[in-house]
Amino acid sequence: MKLKNLLTGIFVFSLMLLSLSPALADQYGEIEVTKKISLDKQVLNPDSNQWVENLFITDHLFRSGDEVQFRITITNTGNVTIDRIEVQDFLPSFWSLIQACGLL
Repeated sequence: MKLKNLLTGIFVFSLMLLSLSPALADQYGEIEVTKKISLDKQVLNPDSNQWVENLFITDHLFRSGDEVQFRITITNTGNVTIDRIEVQDFLPSFWSLIQACGLL
């Protein structure tokens, strides 16, 4: 995800798991079905070319017009398949989305 016109901002994630599965059972009783995910959002530090959790005041200073790259990684940490997932990242109104892609 590339963004333009970084000033400051707070990100709000809306994550919705779709297609809930019923509990499974075997001959010994009920098996616990757990749908869990982990979500990690990182920003690319252009000075070190490393993905980091946060940029600090002593790190690279973005200016208006600069591109900022983010990476969102979602991992299924549960014990069942998640058929569909929807992730939304709400950007401040003064940012412009340039490009976004998703990989499975």
